[in-house]
Amino acid sequence: MGDSTMILDETNRKNLIFLILQFLHEEGYEKSLHLIPEKTGSVDKALVRASLCVDLRKLAESNPSLCVKLVFPNLNKSALLSLVSLICPNSNVRMGGSKEDLIRLILQFLHEAKYKNTLHRFEQETKVFFNVNYLAEVMKLGEMGKAEEYLAAFTDKHANIYSKAMFLELQKLKWEATTPSGSLDNTSQKTKLLASVGMLAKKNPALKDKLSFPKMAKSRLLTLMKQTMDWWRPHSCSNSKSLEDIPVVPYLCSEPSSLKNELNRTKVGNCKLKEINHPSECSSLVLPNYWSGERHTPRVLKEDVFPKPRLHQPMSGKTMKNEIATSVEDSTSCFAIKGSYLFSTSGGKIAVFDLKSFERVASFGSPIKPTATYFIFIPVDLLAVGLDDGSILIHCLSSRKIKEKLDGHDQRITCLAFSCCFNVLVSSGADGKLCVWSTKRWLKLTSIDSIQNFCTRRNNVSSLVTQIQFDPYQIELLVVQDKWISRHAAPTLDCLRQWVPDESEAAITSATYSSDGEIICVGFRSESIKILDSMTFLIKCRINLTAFTQPIPSNIRVKVYPAVVAAHPSHPSQISVGLSNGKVIILQPLGRGGWGEADALEDDGDNSDGLEHCY
Repeated sequence: MGDSTMILDETNRKNLIFLILQFLHEEGYEKSLHLIPEKTGSVDKALVRASLCVDLRKLAESNPSLCVKLVFPNLNKSALLSLVSLICPNSNVRMGGSKEDLIRLILQFLHEAKYKNTLHRFEQETKVFFNVNYLAEVMKLGEMGKAEEYLAAFTDKHANIYSKAMFLELQKLKWEATTPSGSLDNTSQKTKLLASVGMLAKKNPALKDKLSFPKMAKSRLLTLMKQTMDWWRPHSCSNSKSLEDIPVVPYLCSEPSSLKNELNRTKVGNCKLKEINHPSECSSLVLPNYWSGERHTPRVLKEDVFPKPRLHQPMSGKTMKNEIATSVEDSTSCFAIKGSYLFSTSGGKIAVFDLKSFERVASFGSPIKPTATYFIFIPVDLLAVGLDDGSILIHCLSSRKIKEKLDGHDQRITCLAFSCCFNVLVSSGADGKLCVWSTKRWLKLTSIDSIQNFCTRRNNVSSLVTQIQFDPYQIELLVVQDKWISRHAAPTLDCLRQWVPDESEAAITSATYSSDGEIICVGFRSESIKILDSMTFLIKCRINLTAFTQPIPSNIRVKVYPAVVAAHPSHPSQISVGLSNGKVIILQPLGRGGWGEADALEDDGDNSDGLEHCY
C-alpha cells in the first residue's frame, strides 16, 4: 500500500509539472518555461525548443535515458486552470483575478521543489509577488546586476520617488562593494543600505499588494490536484491515470471550497483598537531628573528591558547655561548636537558647549533682535538658523561666516528640516507658510500656505505648523499642526495623506516618525499617545497616561500630558515621552511585537533559503 501511494504521489507530481509547463507556455512565460526542464527531468529541452536540429532529435530518440522524456501529453487547452475550476468552481479562472491565485500556488510549488532559478524568473515574469528576501540575498552576495534586473521587472527608477531611491541605494551598494570588505564602516553601511531598500520597498506604491504572500498549507496545489484526480478516476470510464481525459467543465465537486477564501483566510486580522492603560501592558522607565553619582541608580520599572540610566555631571561640577533674552516674552529656547558639541540658545547668542566638560567653547550671533528660534545642521559644515523675523541665516562653521540669508516668511521660523536625498531645506513659519529651498543654489523652489491648502474637517479652526520632519529615508515630509498631521512628497510638498483626530481629542502636542519610518507616534493634551501606521494613518494602538505614570491625586489640578514625543534612533518600537511636568519616560511594547501587534512568532520551518515566512 505504501509503495503504490508513493508511486501515485510521484505520478501526480510529474503530471503537475506537465500542467505547469503548459500553463507557462500558454501564458507566454517563456523564460520561466525554459528553466524548469533543467531540474525536473520531465521534459527534455528538445520538445520545448522547436529550433533544435533534426539530427539532434534523432540522437535524443535513440538515447535510452531521453526517449521516455520526449513526449508531451496531449492536454486540453488551459488544463491547469480547468483543474483548479474542478475543485474550486467559485474561482472564475478565466477572468484574471483567480489566475493570480493560481500563480501563487505555482510559486509555492516551485519554492517547495527548490526550483530557485525558475521561481525567481517566474516572479519577475508574472509580477504577482515581489520577493524582498531574494532581493536582499543577491544584494548580500554582491550580485548587483541580478538585484537591479529583479527590481526593474517590477518598476523603473522614474516610476516614483521610492523606486528612484531604491535604485539609488543599489548604486550605493555597488560603490560599497569596491571598499575593502574587512572595514567595519563598510559592513555597517551595507547593513544600513540593505535595511533601507527593504523599507523603501514597503512604502513603494508600485509594489503595493505584491509584498505579502498568503499562508497556505504545504503542497497546496499538489493536494488540490490529488483531490480532484482521486475523485475523477473512479468516475472515468477508462479509470486512467493520464491527464488527457480531464474534461473542461465548470466543476465536478458538489461541495466546493473557494480558493480565494483559502488564500485570504490568514490575512484577516483583528481591527479593534488596542488600548494600553496599565503599567503591566508595556515596558516603561522613568529617567532621573537629578544627579545620582556613580554609585546610585534610579528605580527601574522593567529592569530586564532597559539599562540603568544616570544623569551625567562632569567632575568640574559646571553646568551649561545660556544667555537669556532681555525680554523673557521674546525668548525661544532651542538646541542641536553636532558630534560632541551642543549648540544652544535661549533668546541670546548661540552658545557652543563641550559635552564632555560642559565648558562653553564659543558663541556667535546677536544678543538683540532678531534672535534665533530654531536651527539645524546641514552636511558638511553648515548651520541653518531660523530667526524671529522670518529670515533664515546659513552659517558656515569652518569659516565662521554667514553664507546666505533666505527671505520667504513674514513671521518667526517655527521649524526647519533638511533632506540630503533631494538637497532641500524646508522651513515652516508662524505666518502659516511652508517653503522649500535648494541647498545648492539657495533659491526658493516652492512655497504653500499650510492653512489654506490643507483641507480639514475643522473649517473654523486655524493654527500654525509646529513641527516638520523628514521620514528616515528623507523622501516624505511629516507636517504637524495642533489639529492634524499630514504627509507630503518632497520637494513639491504635494499632500499625500492627512489625519484629523476625533473631535473629542485635545490638541496635538508632538508627533514623530519611528527610526524605521513604519509608525508615527502622536502626543495629545488629552493625556494620551496614539501610534499610527505611517502609510495609511490607521491607528494601531492608544497609550494612555495611566500606563506610564502614577495616578495624580484628585486635589491636584495640574494637568500632566505628553508635551514631546521622540523616537529611539535605532530601536523602532522604543519612544521617549517628555511630560508637561518635566518627567521623561521611555516606553516600548512587551515582547518582540510592535505597538498594537502580537509577539513575533518563531519560525518553525526550514529557513535555509530565507523564504519560508513568505511561501
